[in-house]
Amino acid sequence: MHIAQGEHVALVGPSGAGKTTLLNLLLRFWELQEGQIILGGKEIRNLRQAELLRLFGVISQHTHLFHGSIQDNLRLAKPDATDAQLSQAMHGAGLDMD
Repeated sequence: MHIAQGEHVALVGPSGAGKTTLLNLLLRFWELQEGQIILGGKEIRNLRQAELLRLFGVISQHTHLFHGSIQDNLRLAKPDATDAQLSQAMHGAGLDMD
């Protein structure tokens, strides 16, 4: 895989496709057993983990609902959401009451 410098990439795919494995290798939670990963012309083994953590954003594939209503949970992201906006968000997530 080659990703150009400055390019933003989203890694998506079905469960078991290797997304978590790749992330664990990129962030050096796991060390490579063979091969190499080069970032910005540097071997990843020569970069501090703190440097790597600043380069990547991660969104969990697990959903978490906090105690409270669905509206309370949605308002964590947008506290001033109107009822219409909450309804639209619920519709988009397939949580319609209809």
